[in-house]
Amino acid sequence: MPASLSPSRWARARQHGDGRGRVEHLELATLSWVHRFNEERLHGHCGDLPPAELQVAFSSAQ
Repeated sequence: MPASLSPSRWARARQHGDGRGRVEHLELATLSWVHRFNEERLHGHCGDLPPAELQVAFSSAQ
């Protein structure tokens, strides 16, 4: 057991395996946030449009 981990923290770390599940969960949560930020959130500065709609409106106006 590494000296930096107390016995209870070591036991919890072992219960979760090698950490891959937590890393995968974090990656999915990050991808979800990025998707929402880029595609769904309302952009108050640009008339409360989601960025995807704003991009379509911008490209069709040119």
